[in-house]
Amino acid sequence: MKKIILLIGILAILYSLLYAGDPPKNIKKAFEKRFTHAKNVVWNQAPTHGWEAVFTMKGHKTYVNYTIEGIWLVTETDLLIGSLPKAVTDAIILQYPGWTINKADINESSKAGVIYGVMLIKGLETKRVSYREDGTSINDKWSASD
Repeated sequence: MKKIILLIGILAILYSLLYAGDPPKNIKKAFEKRFTHAKNVVWNQAPTHGWEAVFTMKGHKTYVNYTIEGIWLVTETDLLIGSLPKAVTDAIILQYPGWTINKADINESSKAGVIYGVMLIKGLETKRVSYREDGTSINDKWSASD
């Protein structure tokens, strides 16, 4: 049992060394140009696409992803529920009666544009739905890399 715990500890240390730290200069330069007011930036290497920065911007937790080449992929920012566009909240009320908005975020990418992601709850059920600013539902029709 002690050997298993030791092995898990060693693997955790190795993982943190591999997937955290400072990104290459080209990625940092692209990030600093786009997010001049970012505070408390923490970088993580993402095995599938490059690097992710997590930081606070204007009081909101923000995640931004870059390719290894320094190309911006997507920015996801946590939102206050009251910050959702009225068209989005109206659409949710019509399409999901009885559901409550639990969390919201805004996703921006060069390919998909601006998309609002909303986590809904109803009893023990949860559901993630996505909308354009005008209230158009795009559930299952997009991914940040599209």
